[in-house]
Amino acid sequence: MNKNKLSIVSMGLALALFLALNLFTSVSLRSMRADLTEGNLFTLSDGTRNVLAGLDEPVDVTFYWSKEQTAENPMLNAHARRVHELLEEYQAHAQGNLRLQVVEPLAFSEEEDEALAAGLRGPQVDEAGNRLFLGLVVRNSVDAVETMPFLDPRRESFLEYDLTRSLTRLADQGLKVVGVLSPLPLAGGAQPPPGMPQQQQPEPAWAIWEFLSQSLELRDLGTTLTHVPADIDVLLVIHPKDLSPSTEYALDQYALAGGRMMVFVDPFSMFDPAGQAAQPGMGASRSSSLDTLFKAWGIAMTPGQIVGDVESADRTQGNDGRPVACPVVMRLESDRLDQHDLVTKGLGALVTLAAGELTILEDSPLHAAPLFTTTSEGGGLMDAAMLQFSFDPAMIAKTFSPDGKARSTAFRLTGEFKSAFPDGPPSGPDGEPVDASNHLAESSAPFNGIVVSDVDMLHEYLWARRRNMLGMTFIEPVNSNGNFVTNAVDNLTGSNDLISLRSRQVQARPFTRKQDLRREADKRFRDRYDEFNAQLQATEQKISELQGPNSEGAMNFSAEQEQELASLLAERDQLRKDLRKVRFDLNRDIESLGARLQFLNVIALPGMVLLVGALLLLMRSRSSNVRKSASISHAS
Repeated sequence: MNKNKLSIVSMGLALALFLALNLFTSVSLRSMRADLTEGNLFTLSDGTRNVLAGLDEPVDVTFYWSKEQTAENPMLNAHARRVHELLEEYQAHAQGNLRLQVVEPLAFSEEEDEALAAGLRGPQVDEAGNRLFLGLVVRNSVDAVETMPFLDPRRESFLEYDLTRSLTRLADQGLKVVGVLSPLPLAGGAQPPPGMPQQQQPEPAWAIWEFLSQSLELRDLGTTLTHVPADIDVLLVIHPKDLSPSTEYALDQYALAGGRMMVFVDPFSMFDPAGQAAQPGMGASRSSSLDTLFKAWGIAMTPGQIVGDVESADRTQGNDGRPVACPVVMRLESDRLDQHDLVTKGLGALVTLAAGELTILEDSPLHAAPLFTTTSEGGGLMDAAMLQFSFDPAMIAKTFSPDGKARSTAFRLTGEFKSAFPDGPPSGPDGEPVDASNHLAESSAPFNGIVVSDVDMLHEYLWARRRNMLGMTFIEPVNSNGNFVTNAVDNLTGSNDLISLRSRQVQARPFTRKQDLRREADKRFRDRYDEFNAQLQATEQKISELQGPNSEGAMNFSAEQEQELASLLAERDQLRKDLRKVRFDLNRDIESLGARLQFLNVIALPGMVLLVGALLLLMRSRSSNVRKSASISHAS
């Protein structure tokens, strides 16, 4: 057989082998996937595997997918396929206890009626009456049902958590009950204060209330408890102010009996409506604490002081509209969170506002582990009174002074302690004695609690945005504040499987070098900016004084005044140019770094790979030529 025929036969065999191998892998290895993402974002977590392994009865999952309608939207179609693939992963790991059915509900069909009856949202997308369905119905053997009305593609990073949460709800046969004690209108419905028009719409619920309600039964307990209901699984105490001794005693006894609590206090809450008066500085106190119980627990919040950190300062809009790195608005990345605690391990960034300093007393009977901690280089304190009249990020950034000490703003407390009421329950409202036969003088079961010194981190301004899609409103987290609270509640109720899923969400991956450079540039140019700005304000004040109160009308200036006014106007224009140049210099290094990083990722690294490949090809070609030359020489 000559060489040409041998080459043709070899190519034919190679092609046949390639086709056979491709057919074999497409059939035999169809369910196999390789997840090459950092953190294995597309691999089922251990928490999901545990939930699936714990299914002791079959679960039916019906995926309603309007394929024809989603095909017209590439983003939505890709999301739908991702949902389908993930459901197949669930089915593969459920050991036969998860039965998946995909249904395409056509217009005016029985399947469409079933989807609507199950509570799915199917907005009409055209005049022909076609609806777009992309939702799930999960049902167990006793017809308990969990429904996911619409799978928003913007919540794709939450997809595994949402699916697994539905399965755990069915397994638990009910939601965990969380009691909420707070003077804040978290559940919404608060009427306008006296003096305001009463026909206004009631305030909506806080986003954190809606967020937690997706997986928990929240129960508003008011602020005048005499005992904690027995069916409460976790007690949330948020912004406790002026609690009566009877209410404090109820909380004390609940904790001594092994109750689980999460407490949010604040030295100065920016979002406390009771402190927002028409005249600045005239509102009620914005601070809160739980001093009576804190003393028994061996923890304290430094009164009247706010924690800041220039190294963790988040950029917020200043009063002049420009972004400012404000030390008391802290963006706590993962290195500032306890990575040994399930509640904070793996979370993305948290954002806090004017948090307080928590300290552990030397004689504390409880084990205390810090969850949030500032840097030692940038940490410090400032007087909360500076925020009483106005919140000026630029002024705070200018006056804040680090003191080289790291501070903690959240702790987990565990162990046993003695009652904050050693003499028994306090007297009744009219001084009458109260039955003390069930009084606990010390713990009858270990206490497990979490204390956070910032209430504002719960407000949606710091962690969430409301989005509308197809006429429906969704809460879209922009950081991990909401996940932290849900993690904590799940952990305190003993449910750890969901935590490993939720911690995979909202994983911001910032350019840390770019952030460091921005902080350095801020420090370098802030003094120059403040100097020019002060000069500009002084110049504008002089111009105003020279022009007088009636600057709009015709004015008679002397030649000397006209010359002075022209000089001041020229000076003002120059100062404005100087300010723009300072701002330009502030951003130039950062933009330059971004360009260098883009060049490195898009051109330099691929170019190096191509260069190495070309060199290897050239070396192989030369080696082949050398062997051919040696063979010819040997033959001759």
